[in-house]
Amino acid sequence: MPGWLTEAVIVQAITTLGIVLGALITVDLPLRKKPTVIGKDAQEAREQVKNSHDTNLREEGDERHEATMAAIR
Repeated sequence: MPGWLTEAVIVQAITTLGIVLGALITVDLPLRKKPTVIGKDAQEAREQVKNSHDTNLREEGDERHEATMAAIR
């Protein structure tokens, strides 16, 4: 195999490897961060909903809805 052809194959292999690794890193990084971000968001939402309520927030909303519907009727 001529020297120039060997060099061309090596350059092509390195270029292809760089492109593939770049694509994998680009795809992988957001996937690694996403569960952490979702976990933090869920914790914040839980804290905001929970707060210092003595009752279940859903039950409280249902009771208010029933009172509003009764007032409308």
